[in-house]
Amino acid sequence: LKFFTLTENKIKIIKTESFSSCNYMEQLDLSNNSISEIEQNAFRDLNKLNILDLKGNNFTKITTNSFTGLNHLNNLYLSSNQIEQIQSGS
Repeated sequence: LKFFTLTENKIKIIKTESFSSCNYMEQLDLSNNSISEIEQNAFRDLNKLNILDLKGNNFTKITTNSFTGLNHLNNLYLSSNQIEQIQSGS
């Protein structure tokens, strides 16, 4: 699985290791859900991911280690959220 689209599914939380078996994924689209929280290490095993789309969700803050493991990430889309705080180490 290289491309995964989960747009408009009313997802609220991305749990730790939600994508642990998807280590070859290159693009993940989670836009236009209701995501308000990304648990630490939620994307840890997505070491080939280069595009992550999180626009149009309900984030108010980006917490420490939210994006741990995304070593090849080139594009991160966070527009149309309510982000007020980005913690160090995010």
